[in-house]
Formats: sequence, structure tokens, C-alpha cells
Amino acid sequence: IVRLSPSELVSKYTRPTVRALALWGYMDTRNSLIISAALSECERLNVTDVLVGDNADELFGGSYDAYFDAKYEFDPMAWKEKRDGMADLPFVTRTLADWYGMALHQPFTDRDLFVTWALEETGRSDCVARCAVQSTFGGL
Repeated sequence: IVRLSPSELVSKYTRPTVRALALWGYMDTRNSLIISAALSECERLNVTDVLVGDNADELFGGSYDAYFDAKYEFDPMAWKEKRDGMADLPFVTRTLADWYGMALHQPFTDRDLFVTWALEETGRSDCVARCAVQSTFGGL
């Protein structure tokens, strides 16, 4: 477990993340900081192989609006179109893993292993359901 405040995450991992990715872009960098922190910790612990869930949320729901937008609740084909269109998004995890010397395993990005099955065999009702959620503030 990596425990960092947001300011610690930004101050400690922005420079190595930008250096590893050879790019600076608000979303790319911001979304990669926590991955960089986790891979750095793996490196410190001499972990050699990392299994990640890149593409799992895209395959099993899409984006935030694909989960919660009411229009998708009554139009499963529109949901499928949106979800299927997000199935091949680029991820920077491989570049970061290489930077930290990790062997990366991304089963949810593998077309032969997983993606084709998910796109052909799953629909909105398999991936998204309404349920009661209780929010608690002040910790669990």
C-alpha cells in the first residue's frame, strides 16, 4: 500500500512520470502519477511482474456516463456502442512499467485473451446494475 497525500504524490512523482513518458499533458500526467507511485514501490520491493486492470472498467461499463446516464438504461445498444468504442483506449502503464523495470501483464487489453469475448458476449445488464449504496463520511 502506498500512502501519500495528493501534494506528496504530485511533488514526488511528477518529474519521474514526465521523464518516463516523455510528455507533459495535464490528463496524461495526472492519471499516471498514482501508477508511477505504485510501480516505484514495486521496484523498491524487488517485484518483477505486475498484473494490472487496464481496460477492465472500459469493457465492463464504459465511462462514468455509460454507467449512470439514464439514456443508456433504456437503450442497451447505445451503451454497447459507447462501450465498444472505448475498448482500445491507449494506456501509458506499459511505458511506466518499462521505466521501472517491471514485466507488465494486461489481460484486459489482450484481444485474443479477453477483449473479443467481452465485446461479443457481455452487455449492459451483465456489467451495470442498480443497487442501494450507503455513503458514510468521516471514514469507514
